[in-house]
Amino acid sequence: MPLQNRVDPTGELHAVADKSATLMGNRGILHDESRHVKKGWAHRNWVYCQLQWKGWHRQVFGPRTYSELFFLDEATALSAGHRPCNTCFAERQAEFVECWKQTNPPASKFSVSDSIDRVLHDERAIARVYRYKTFQERLSALPPGCFVKIDRQIYLVRDHDLLPWAFGGYGRPVDRAAHAAVDAEVLTPPSIIEIYRAGFCPSTHPSAM
Repeated sequence: MPLQNRVDPTGELHAVADKSATLMGNRGILHDESRHVKKGWAHRNWVYCQLQWKGWHRQVFGPRTYSELFFLDEATALSAGHRPCNTCFAERQAEFVECWKQTNPPASKFSVSDSIDRVLHDERAIARVYRYKTFQERLSALPPGCFVKIDRQIYLVRDHDLLPWAFGGYGRPVDRAAHAAVDAEVLTPPSIIEIYRAGFCPSTHPSAM
């Protein structure tokens, strides 16, 4: 039986057998000795990482170590409220921080990473109940890279179309103009949307091509 470690664009964790993930992530130790997930997160510094880095090997959901989570792509990870890892994605994190500084007011009390984590956690999570926040926005107002939910289907927003999202990849594009006036349920955190407007472009799964 698959582990509950695949993350959708809302931030929810699922048990999915598909192996299409291109990134790994970390929210702390979420599983018990039986490898069952008991909570949605253990701390607020959620990151995403490369699947392979310097030949490191881990036992997935091993005892007394963080729970490995998996994302279809970077756009999915960012929508779920994760940011690039400072170690294996150092250059990407630097790009992320530069765009963040352009769009988010500085918090002098904290380091940049801690400030980012605090803002993102406030935007994505409902404390103690492990639920995830969304908001309503006119589809025409959203930049490419965001995720929305329309009629129970999750879509990646692009310039001229919407791509249906699934754990195995993206489906056939849908004309964005046909939904331009729709007030969609937006899954991507507001601060992430702002860094997209500042020029940060999330990478996507090959099926999006």
